[in-house]
Amino acid sequence: MRTIKQLFTLLVIAAVVMSVQTIHAQTDDTKTDLSKYDMNAPMGWATCKSMTTADDYELMGGGEGKSITLKASGGDDYNALNSAIAKYPVVVLDGSAGDFVVSRYINFSASNRTIVGINNARIGTKFYVSDDIRKLMDDNNVNSLSTSSGTGGTLSNGVKVGEARETKVRQLLIDYLGDSNEAYRQSGIFNISGKSNIIIRNIHFVGPGSIDVGGYDLMSVRDGAHHIWVDHCRFTDGMDGNLDVTVKADFVTISWCVFDYTTRSYDHKVSNLVGGSDDASKQGEDNLNITYANNIWGNKCEGRMPMARFGTIHLLNNYYNCPGCGSSVNPRKNSEFLIEGNYFEKGVKKIFSQSGAKSYVFKNNHYTESFSQPSNKGSVRIPYTYTAYDVMEVPTVLTSAENGAGPTLNSPLTISKQEADDKEEEKEEEEEDITQPGEVFYLWQSTDGTPEEKGGVATAHGANEGRVNYENAGYYTLSVSAKKANISTDYLLITLDTPLQANDQLEITAYRNKDTDANGTLYLLFDNGHAIDEGDDMVWNNIHPDYGQQPNTNTYTVGEGAGSQSFKIARSKSGTNVFITKLAIMRSTVGIEETELAGHTTMGIYTLQGQRIDAGSVEALPHGLYIVNGRKMVVR
Repeated sequence: MRTIKQLFTLLVIAAVVMSVQTIHAQTDDTKTDLSKYDMNAPMGWATCKSMTTADDYELMGGGEGKSITLKASGGDDYNALNSAIAKYPVVVLDGSAGDFVVSRYINFSASNRTIVGINNARIGTKFYVSDDIRKLMDDNNVNSLSTSSGTGGTLSNGVKVGEARETKVRQLLIDYLGDSNEAYRQSGIFNISGKSNIIIRNIHFVGPGSIDVGGYDLMSVRDGAHHIWVDHCRFTDGMDGNLDVTVKADFVTISWCVFDYTTRSYDHKVSNLVGGSDDASKQGEDNLNITYANNIWGNKCEGRMPMARFGTIHLLNNYYNCPGCGSSVNPRKNSEFLIEGNYFEKGVKKIFSQSGAKSYVFKNNHYTESFSQPSNKGSVRIPYTYTAYDVMEVPTVLTSAENGAGPTLNSPLTISKQEADDKEEEKEEEEEDITQPGEVFYLWQSTDGTPEEKGGVATAHGANEGRVNYENAGYYTLSVSAKKANISTDYLLITLDTPLQANDQLEITAYRNKDTDANGTLYLLFDNGHAIDEGDDMVWNNIHPDYGQQPNTNTYTVGEGAGSQSFKIARSKSGTNVFITKLAIMRSTVGIEETELAGHTTMGIYTLQGQRIDAGSVEALPHGLYIVNGRKMVVR
């Protein structure tokens, strides 16, 4: 008979080194700066003291406390990790000696902790689902058995199990491993129970593979734990869930993480559970408030992305790239979901299902597959401040190997918004040209049927292929139905009072209103022959009554269209019509010289965002970048 010892396999062999030090993270010079959308600081529900207050909890983790750096031992690292987390506010896991391996999950015994990884740190479980175990399950046809409660039985060790499949799987493993205590079921990594003010960053957690044994999650946040920030981590092959939040846990933010599975996982590939039952007294009617921002649900994820009861869940700019999944977003009993700016990739067809949710709101999501988005139900209140970026950028931003989701951080112990701000400032300083806040020199928009136009005129040409101030879905619009192929005769024409310049910005707010799989894109042809072609992209929101979306805005630079004094607008592809609610052209000052100032008196000072500053001299300004009298200036 095989023993547990024979079947438990170490993921790697490495040496252990431990050293006490002040907080200082090693730097991998091959990595680049943060994404421009990465705040590099806690955000979302983790920064709130209550459901009605915003950004008033300072989540510091271990802060400036004493730290320890660990390397893997080549054996079971459970004792070393468990002891370090208990004793030190800051624990740095250095992956340079290989992967850490733990034989059972680590219970956090203290609050106010920061755990980070450097040098590609990974933590794996000692037990894993081997090829032999998967064959054993197949040979006994376990996937045909029921997972319904009340269908189970009693194991040879006397334990009663509620479901038929779980009963069969566990009995097979008891017999195969020769372990009536079922120690393998403890193959999780971190259990954060009842603790608070915890930061975990830049670590890859590798589980044993999912299998239906009622085992442990790869990471569990539960039992009233609160103010937890998990950032830039990856969770692969959790036995039960990858990262579950249950039993009155609250104020959690999970950001820039990746959730996925490999062939190691057998079944039950359900990634993120929020609220373990419909029992409000146990789970917490007003708890389980979680922000999921900039995460990827990837390879082989089948469900619970997330599935939630009771909590207020904010899904912001996440990427669903799990083709063939069973379900994605799944609100359950009394939960509230704001589903905002998420990108659902090709092959992700089962996007949303709900049962007993209190409310759910869809906002600016992108569906590659055909999806009949339900009408919004009620409203969802999010008290904290945040910024959602363009949903069409989500795949590129989050899959970046340099600074996307997952353990891509260069310095995970550097946690501050200022660092991100400084990096953005450095980027701005490197730019040769800068756009000064300018005025709108052409505008078309219509409110309540009264068109407002300045700097030129919009006219329609062709047999109703373009219409001016056309009413549609409650908006007055520039209606574009003309096709690019017929642009010589059918088009909308914008004729300007003055010629365009290369750095003028065209700001278009528009929508389409047919089926979600009809792309409806624009083609702009300038009178000098230059064109802007939106092509095959799904650019404009669909505001069909069932989809709950609003017109969205895109901005284009005139570029080679400079010198033109008119341009035609048609549809790039056949698809559906496009309805423009606002067309504006911003005239900007470019080629601004960078000058270092000291005591210079000026008439006009602006921030780079266009906000005018009431100051007569730069001497009173903080150091930074400004637009001063139409020129880019650095104040030091």
